[in-house]
Order: sequence, then structure tokens, then C-alpha cells
Amino acid sequence: MFISSLASTYAGQTIQGYIYGVHAWHTLNSLPWSLHEDQINIMLKGAAKLAPWSAKQDLREPITREMIEAIGTQLQREDPLDIAFFACLTTVFYLAACIGEFTLKKLDAFNPQFHITPAQVCNDTDHNRYHTKVFALPSTKASPKGEEVNWAKQNSPSDPSEAFRWHVQLNNLPTTGPLFAYKHGLAHHPLTWQVFILKLKKAAKAAGFQSVKGHGIRIGATLEYLL
Repeated sequence: MFISSLASTYAGQTIQGYIYGVHAWHTLNSLPWSLHEDQINIMLKGAAKLAPWSAKQDLREPITREMIEAIGTQLQREDPLDIAFFACLTTVFYLAACIGEFTLKKLDAFNPQFHITPAQVCNDTDHNRYHTKVFALPSTKASPKGEEVNWAKQNSPSDPSEAFRWHVQLNNLPTTGPLFAYKHGLAHHPLTWQVFILKLKKAAKAAGFQSVKGHGIRIGATLEYLL
């Protein structure tokens, strides 16, 4: 009944994820699971055939750490926009965060109730005594009331610590403005989602990578922490 209620509305892979989630919940709570794997597979195949076109998307290739390092070589270290972009890219990657949580939809869309500022970033030390950078996001899709996320220094050219340090120094950020903003004339422009994606695709193409997608950053980040 559960699978049939989702069919015709969601993609097959999405329904499969829901089923495995329910299965995991049963396992964690020591509850019986009556369905056999072959039964589930047959129902999932049927549900996949009924998926609407609107629920089907092209596969996203992961953006890996190595790709980010190559993208970094295509940027100008003294360019305010380039360094703001790279700092945002490495931060989003090592946080496995959404791009939209650190960029704005439009230049005039900044709202401190929803967008993080430099004043909401601090240093900390975790239980393994690693130095971390903590970001107090005022609001996210998963936590509308906000949450704290953090990354640690990496021993590679994609190190978010060095990119963030240089971004703050070069762009001389106002503490109450957008975290990822860059100098533009006598003022600062916030890094918008559109500018971020354009910069990502341009730098990636120059580095030899075609058709990169923004969501590939989270996919690559997940692989980075799992492998």
C-alpha cells in the first residue's frame, strides 16, 4: 500500500530510498519486517515505470576534491570575486551543505534572519582536539530555526581554512553583511547563487570538466566522507 500510494508521484529511486528508510527504522527498533527483497524489487520496478516525467532528472556527476583543486588553479588569487567564490565552494563542499545556504537569490535579497554573516562564524576545538570553523546558520531547509555546522583544516590545495582566511582578508567583510560577499568598487556585492553557478561552470570548463552541476558538490562531499 505504501509503495502504491507513492507511485505516479515520485521517481523510482526516491521511493526506493523511502522504503529502505522505513526498513532501517524497523531494524533499529527491533520490529519485524515481513516483506522479502524480491517482493520489494518487483513493486519498485512497477513504481518506477509509473513515475511522472517531472520526477525524473538527469544524473549528477560528483564534484570531487580533486576537481575542486583543479578549479582553484583557474582562479585569480587577487580577484575579490574569485576568492569569495572559492572560499564558498570549499566551505560548501566540506560542510556538505546546500549552495543556497551560503549564497543569495538576488543582490538585494540579504536578510540576516535567513542569511549568515561573518559575526556568526567562530573557531572551536572538537572532541579530537582538531581546530574547526563553526558556522551558525540562522535557517536551513532541514532546520528552519537554524543549526551549527563546521569543517576542519585540510592538508590539500582545497583547504577551506586557507581559502576562507584569504577571503576575509582580501574582501575586508562588514561583520553584519553577507558572509560570502566581494569588493565591487567602493561597496560589497553578495555572492548570488547565479554568479556562483556561472563561476563554477566557467572555471570547471577551463579545468577540463564539462557539464558540472551545483548539486554535484554535495554528492562529491558525501563520497569524500564515506570513502
